[in-house]
Amino acid sequence: SIPGFNTANFSMDDVSIRNVLGGIASANGGTPPGPFMTSGQGFAILANQTVAGTPLTFNNSMRVTGNNGTVRSNELDINRLWLRLDSETFSLQNINLIGFTPEATIDFDEGFDSERLATTISLFSTLDSGEYLSIQGREAFDSSMEIDLGFATSIAESEQYTISIDQLEGADLENVGVYLIDNELGTITNLKENAYSFTATESMQSSRFTLVFEDRLLNTDEVSSLESGIRLFPNPATSQITLSYTGDQRLSNATIVDLNGKVLSTIDLSNFDQSRLIDTSNFATGVYFIRIQSEHNMIVRRLVIN
Repeated sequence: SIPGFNTANFSMDDVSIRNVLGGIASANGGTPPGPFMTSGQGFAILANQTVAGTPLTFNNSMRVTGNNGTVRSNELDINRLWLRLDSETFSLQNINLIGFTPEATIDFDEGFDSERLATTISLFSTLDSGEYLSIQGREAFDSSMEIDLGFATSIAESEQYTISIDQLEGADLENVGVYLIDNELGTITNLKENAYSFTATESMQSSRFTLVFEDRLLNTDEVSSLESGIRLFPNPATSQITLSYTGDQRLSNATIVDLNGKVLSTIDLSNFDQSRLIDTSNFATGVYFIRIQSEHNMIVRRLVIN
């Protein structure tokens, strides 16, 4: 019932993924893949392109008997979080897995990071180097971490989507909050308490959300102080705008993004003193968002360019 990407209606929604960190079920449902496959199942391997001629070996020593209940892979010191994206209208889902282990890093790690599939709807983590990941391995868990999350949908109509925790394991994650920041709307939701719902049309929003684990970001008094002290003028703007702030928080940066969440400009505010001129002469006419970040809080303002 979901319009496919060609006349054959072939869909990546049928494909599940697994790497060293674990597995995520296909968008069309089922269970996450384990370390073994039964006879008759097909699979594909994303080979390491940086090592030419690397062989893939399959032999009898890899076979198991019975119900495949004995896992032969080494156990990792790991905390794992599965986030779920749902579209109720079309009964679609997508899972994103983030795992924390000393064996992974903040960069792209072979075996621990897997790029996203072109599913109808998608929730993915984003690396500074540009990769979009359905499974991301991060270093040992630290509650001060921030994880960039993107969202994509190929459904043209305005639809409601929901992000929730599908599964969580590991003592470190059990003892902290899991907070989702909507960088477009400036909202913060503790996913352990409530799922988060929003509406969107067909888009690729690579920096729509940020995942954090500290409730210091939820200081509403500080957010209100930041909100009330910020001014943007003129708005609508043409070739430049002025950002002014009269509060007592220390600003760190401002980021201008388009309606798809694409970052167009980042302005360093570490030496901010009352006001700053921002050049907008290279921006096309339209609606944008400017995210203003202080030491511990963030607000989002709508920006119109004429």
